[in-house]
Amino acid sequence: QVSMMAAAALREAGWREEDVETFGYSTVAFESMPKINKLASRVLKDNQLHNDVFFSGEDVRKLPSQPQRAQLIICELFDPGLLGEGILPLLSAARIKTCDAFDHAVIPNRGKIWAAAFEVGDHLNKYQGFDMSVFNHYRGGNMIDIDTLVQSGCARQLTNVFEALSFDFEKNE
Repeated sequence: QVSMMAAAALREAGWREEDVETFGYSTVAFESMPKINKLASRVLKDNQLHNDVFFSGEDVRKLPSQPQRAQLIICELFDPGLLGEGILPLLSAARIKTCDAFDHAVIPNRGKIWAAAFEVGDHLNKYQGFDMSVFNHYRGGNMIDIDTLVQSGCARQLTNVFEALSFDFEKNE
């Protein structure tokens, strides 16, 4: 989605079909999940952006350094914890292999994780009177609706909210 928005924005800013033919793709996108690869390729074609976006299913860490260097890298791999799908090593590799060394930007370039401690009762087997245990296989530790649990008396907040982590993706810190 983000790669399509970037390519469409470049078109609106004056990037032409002749530019694509002369210079190649305006946007590069990576996706490592095979099912998503097929869908994304189809969506690019359906929206007439398949010539603008180079779409790769390869692990960016295994690619050779690219001869044409980007000035902008846009990430959409973020989960609520900011570290899902191995974003730190993937972003680092993408920057090294695809971007200008000193003249590039990363979007988003910063992030903070805010946290609070909660005590949570036995909510994974039953929820509002329904047996939901078959979904437990798919639950992650961050996939609970804490607001509803607090309201229903199944959880209580133990601490005030605090800043747990801070990231600067542009400086790789």
